[in-house]
Amino acid sequence: MKRYILPLFFFIIAISGCRDAQPVIEEHPTPIDRVETDINGLKISFDKRMEMLEVIQYLSGSFLVNDQDILYKKRIEEYFGEYRDHPAVKMYSKMQTRGFGYNIPPTALLSADENFNMVKEIDEYYVIRAAGGMRKLNKWLSLLKDFDQKTDFNKFMNESADLHRKSLDMLIDSAFIRRDQIPVLEKFYGYGQKSYNIYLTPLSIGGYGPRVSAEGGLYDVYDIQGPWGKPVDGITSFGNEEQLIGIVWHEFSHSFVNPLYAKYDAQFMEYKSLLEPISSQMNKIGYPSWDIVVYEHIVRAITSYLIAQEYGPERGNAALEKEKSHDFIYIDAVYAAVERYASDRSQWKDFRDFFPEFIKVFKSLDSEDSSGKPVQN
Repeated sequence: MKRYILPLFFFIIAISGCRDAQPVIEEHPTPIDRVETDINGLKISFDKRMEMLEVIQYLSGSFLVNDQDILYKKRIEEYFGEYRDHPAVKMYSKMQTRGFGYNIPPTALLSADENFNMVKEIDEYYVIRAAGGMRKLNKWLSLLKDFDQKTDFNKFMNESADLHRKSLDMLIDSAFIRRDQIPVLEKFYGYGQKSYNIYLTPLSIGGYGPRVSAEGGLYDVYDIQGPWGKPVDGITSFGNEEQLIGIVWHEFSHSFVNPLYAKYDAQFMEYKSLLEPISSQMNKIGYPSWDIVVYEHIVRAITSYLIAQEYGPERGNAALEKEKSHDFIYIDAVYAAVERYASDRSQWKDFRDFFPEFIKVFKSLDSEDSSGKPVQN
């Protein structure tokens, strides 16, 4: 046996030498010209991971891309048009047909760095499930890395920075963004989060409110925000004050409400029959399951309440009526619970203490029809 030790030793050294001799490939020789700002505790920016996702969605022909006619889309087409058959695009198309859409891809990418390496554990199991498992998700990330390097994605970002700056300047001019949003949220909930971030996404429809765990049981919370305004000379407008009222509160509220809902999921599920009268309507707007419908009712009721407090009862009532027009038929009962919490903070230290009260709301609704009348047996 001894005669094999020396050759094996040199074989290992040879392989190690080959590895050491390989050139180190710099992943991104082009530094990013970042478009970002901080206003009243809000970090507002165009994030590389979200921009990559939008380009992939555009090239795949995703239904999640809006129909606005903007210069940014033209630049995507000119720069990336030849990459429609890249494996990252093709794999995304397949994943989307199996449920990897809406808030799920942004949530997954928040756990990766800008080189598309997974660096944080994904808190939400449904994200991993929708991706087809961690193995598939990591495979897609490796394809994004390849797309990133082959296209010199940072170069494209820099070439698009002028458009993004114009969009950001319009948003900064909005009285809504200049308003101090975070204290309103933290006063209502009774506690805060680690950081508040708005990622602007010109191709998105609507917005999403994902989060990433931080120390101390808090979260880095995000508003992945698409445009609400019409383009101005081909430049994306994310909206004026009238259009943006409540949007930031809504998306950030998901990071307070959703984790609390998860603790009581089994109790809420006892009343999932309440989904039946509105199942079709909820499916049409991307809310196919009872858990989502529950926390959307709660978030929308809270947002309507905050609008009433900050902008007056007329606007608050208008926000509430708008939610009813979208078939959130249980929102009056949920809103009443929100008012009860806000009016008696001496009893409820913070929102975490009050949250189980929403279970009682849906329990009472379970014995009524959508009009509020007792069900006739």
